[in-house]
Amino acid sequence: MDVELSVVMPVYNAARYLKESIESILSQTFTQFEFIIINDGSTDDTERVILGYNDDRISYSKIPENKGVVFCLNHGMSIAKGSYIARMDADDIAHPQRLFLQHSFLEKNMPVQVVGSFTRLFSESGPGKIRKYPTQNAAIKCMALKETPFAHPSVMFRNSLVKNGDYYYDELFYPAEDYELWTRLILKHKTANIALPLLNYRMHHEQISFVKRQAQLEINTLLKTNYVRCFLKISDDAVIKKCFNFYNEPLVAGVKKSGKLFLFLVRRAVVFKNFYLFKLTVFIFFKSRYKTIMAFFGL
Repeated sequence: MDVELSVVMPVYNAARYLKESIESILSQTFTQFEFIIINDGSTDDTERVILGYNDDRISYSKIPENKGVVFCLNHGMSIAKGSYIARMDADDIAHPQRLFLQHSFLEKNMPVQVVGSFTRLFSESGPGKIRKYPTQNAAIKCMALKETPFAHPSVMFRNSLVKNGDYYYDELFYPAEDYELWTRLILKHKTANIALPLLNYRMHHEQISFVKRQAQLEINTLLKTNYVRCFLKISDDAVIKKCFNFYNEPLVAGVKKSGKLFLFLVRRAVVFKNFYLFKLTVFIFFKSRYKTIMAFFGL
C-alpha cells in the first residue's frame, strides 16, 4: 500500500469517544494514508475498541505504561512513513474531506509547511459555534502574541519538518507543548489555516485544557514572553514585559503610559511590513481605551 500521509493519534483512556474518532478517519475520501494509533497505557476498553477494526491502514502501537501525550506524539512522528503528517485526537471527529483538502492545499502551496483549519465545537448538549483561526501567514504570527494560532488536532504538516528540521514536541513545556512548537516554527516557516471547519472539536471536562488549565496558563506566559522577544526583535526585558502586557493585559497601563508603547509597536509593524500586526495593535489600543475616550468627550 502506498502511503502518502500518516495520521498520528495518541490515545489514553478514551474508549468512550474513540469509535467515532477512528471511523471519521477510516471513512475519509482521501485513502492513501496510514493511521498510527498509539495506546498510551490505557486501563479502560481502549485496546478492545482499536482491535475491533480490521483495516490494513491502521498501525497500532501499545505502550505498557502511560508515558504522556508528548512521548506518544514524538514516537508517532518518528515512525511516520508519509510525506505528510496529520494530527488527530481520540475524542474529536474529522470532516470526511479533511485529509483530501489539507493534502491538496499543501500540494498546491509548496512554501507552506503547516496547515490547520477552523473547528466546530460540540459537546453532549449538541453542536456549538465555529472557532475561527487566521488563514494568512502574517496574521498567524500576530495571533501567537495572544494565543495559539492553530487548533492542535486539526493540523497537517510536511514530514520533512520533523526529519530534517527536528520539529518534535518538547516535553518540558507540557501541557502547552503545541504552543511551544508553533512559536518556534512560525518564525522560520510559512503556515496557513483553511477557512472551513474540518474538525469537530469535542468539549468535555476531561480535556487537558480543563484538567491542566493553571499549569498551561503559566507555561503559556513564559512562551509568549519569549515569542514577543523573538517576533518583535526586542532585547530589553522591561520593554518585552510592556509589550506582553499590551497584547495580553491591555488595561494594565493607562492611556498616557501606553501611548509611547503604542507608537513603538506601530513603527515595528511598519518596519516588518505586517499589516495584521498594525491592525491588531491599533484595535487593542483603542478598544481597551474606548470608555476612557468616550468619557473624555463627555459621551
